[in-house]
Amino acid sequence: MIRMRAGLVIAAALAGGCSDRSSAGKNEALLTDTSAAGRYRASVAMAEIDTSVLMVARGADPHWRVNIMPGGLRYLTPSHMDGFLFPAGKVDGEDSSSVWSTTRIGAGPKSLRLHLRKQPCTDAFSGLAFEYHAEVTIDGTKMVGCAMPTHPPATPPR
Repeated sequence: MIRMRAGLVIAAALAGGCSDRSSAGKNEALLTDTSAAGRYRASVAMAEIDTSVLMVARGADPHWRVNIMPGGLRYLTPSHMDGFLFPAGKVDGEDSSSVWSTTRIGAGPKSLRLHLRKQPCTDAFSGLAFEYHAEVTIDGTKMVGCAMPTHPPATPPR
């Protein structure tokens, strides 16, 4: 079942169109903490309820997030809450290990490589448990974190 779900996530990411709207603007009520960390937490919460986001990869130190959406990926940081939109690019692998490689033009980062491995992972910032280990490389800088499909949500810490 999980293998089929991840396969559908990958297929949907390749097949669909990608909206350039930010999930951070969808629910102003969550933005009560205007600090960078508060905006990041609010953005994560909104991505988890945004039905266009199929999977979320995120990490801390530094904080980052990649939303996997139909047709593309959005890389977000606390200082860039609107994020940087990347086309879906090339996807290799399967449920146990998948790699997205993509590039973009314009201001901001130019290349993104996202490697998801089906392996238990605990988010260093929130303490939440996830099904996937994530590594994202932005313009040659590698960062690690965890990932999950947006539905169902992550398992609370024990």
